[in-house]
Amino acid sequence: MKRRIISNLVTTICTAVVTTTILSGCDSAQLNLNKDTEEKIEEDVRALVEAKTGITDFELSKTGYTYIEEYDVLFDQVSDTNYVKAICEKGVRNGELIQVSVYGETDRIGRVGSYRRITLIETGDSKNPYHFYSNRELWEKYVDDTIEASDYETDEKIICAYISGEFGPEIVVIDDNAVSRIVYLRLKDHDMTNFDDYKEIVFYDVNGDEYKDMIIIASDDKETIAVVCSSYEDRSGNICLDGGDDSVTNWLGENVDNMTADNVISYILDHKDEYEDL
Repeated sequence: MKRRIISNLVTTICTAVVTTTILSGCDSAQLNLNKDTEEKIEEDVRALVEAKTGITDFELSKTGYTYIEEYDVLFDQVSDTNYVKAICEKGVRNGELIQVSVYGETDRIGRVGSYRRITLIETGDSKNPYHFYSNRELWEKYVDDTIEASDYETDEKIICAYISGEFGPEIVVIDDNAVSRIVYLRLKDHDMTNFDDYKEIVFYDVNGDEYKDMIIIASDDKETIAVVCSSYEDRSGNICLDGGDDSVTNWLGENVDNMTADNVISYILDHKDEYEDL
């Protein structure tokens, strides 16, 4: 079992420590993080991680994620942006190992909650009775269907899933049993809520920017369409996927007779100038 801690568990606990440290003695409207405050935050976060995991030898990143390769532990520090409510549904014990199933509700409109299986190790220390061992997202519990996608060049299998979201369909990319990316399919010319038959999902860099784009072949009762979700790098350096473009979908619909991922990619590569002008 991998000993992985992903942000939404540890940071929920870190939130109180970090926020208290920042706001202590400060005007909340005009926070001034001086060097002493930053060092105090780092000390508090380090102490908390050591107490809750038992891991002491690691370099703490001041921005973004901290990853400890030896233990396969990943965590970050954020403000109060996590679950507004967490419900413990059930739990089991096996010796010193304890597993609990938790459902967390978010306050973000249009986003589903998240089921997780948290594994703890009982320490026997009354001050820190448990260490976090792993945090496994149970994404299977809230998706409508699982889709086997692939890398067009390597044929590597990639797990994706379909969610009929409140404001339209969502395609999630699963990496290491966690949702790594979410694609919100929102096309003006097509009501994507009717397209629930996903025939193919393929990843390929169609525009030559070194990021793999997602090509989706989907059908409703009337037609089969192609949606090209372009990859891009956001301000934080994360690789994201957009929700598709009507002009590209319409262009492909007018020119590709047999709508398959092979034919779509071939047509785009043969007409790159037209594609880039869309």
